[in-house]
Amino acid sequence: MKKRNILLVGLLFCMAVIFVLFLPATIRETKLTKQQEDREELLPALVKIRGNGVLGSGSIYAVTADSVVIVTAAHVLTGCEEAGCEEAGYAEAEVLFFGGKEVAAEISDISEVADVGFLTVKVSDLSEKDREMLRRVRIRRKAYNRLGKNSLLYMVDLSEEGRIMEGGVVEKSKRLEEFSVPMIYADGAAKKGMSGSAVFDEEGYFVGILVAATEYGELAILPVTEIEY
Repeated sequence: MKKRNILLVGLLFCMAVIFVLFLPATIRETKLTKQQEDREELLPALVKIRGNGVLGSGSIYAVTADSVVIVTAAHVLTGCEEAGCEEAGYAEAEVLFFGGKEVAAEISDISEVADVGFLTVKVSDLSEKDREMLRRVRIRRKAYNRLGKNSLLYMVDLSEEGRIMEGGVVEKSKRLEEFSVPMIYADGAAKKGMSGSAVFDEEGYFVGILVAATEYGELAILPVTEIEY
C-alpha cells in the first residue's frame, strides 16, 4: 500500500510538471521601480515608431491572439511634428521592438478628439523569441486618481539605451489651449523622439502618454482616462 501511494504521488508530480511546461505562453505585464536593474522589465513594453519622416515612441497597450496593439500620440502617426495634420495624412509606420525587431504596422485608429492613436502589428510577424520578450504596460485607471501635485512621474528615453527620466505633476487636470481634453500638466525633460512615450507613476502604472513638451521643461500628458481602444 505504501509503495502504491509513493507511485501515485510520483505520477501526480510528473503530470503537474507536464501541465506547467505546456501551459500557453502569456504576455506579462511590465513593472517599474526606482532600481536601475528593473529597466529590463520596462523596456520590452516600449517601442520606437518610424514613419512619414517622423520619429516617435509608443508602448504595448494590449495583446490579442492575432495582434499587438500599440498606443502613441496621434501626431506621431500623422506626421504633425513636421507638417500640419490636414496636409500630412496617415503615415505608413514601422515599429522597432525591444531586441531590435522592426515590423510594419497598420494604423488601426486615430482619435478625432484627443491626441492619441493606435497601431497594430500581426503576432504572426514576430518570432517565438520576439513574442517571449513582449510586455504590456500595467493599466489601472485608479492610479490616475491617486496623482496629486508633485507626484513623481517616469518616462523612458529610448534613444539613450532606455534612460529613465523623472518628472513631477504640476496640475493633475488642466485645460491647455492647444488640446480639447484636460491634460496632466507636468515638469520634466523630454527630447525629440519621445512623443507618444508612456508615462508611469511611481509604482509603475501607466498613467498617460507624452504629447507635448517645451524648452522650459513643461510637459503635456494625455491621461489614461482619455485613452480607449
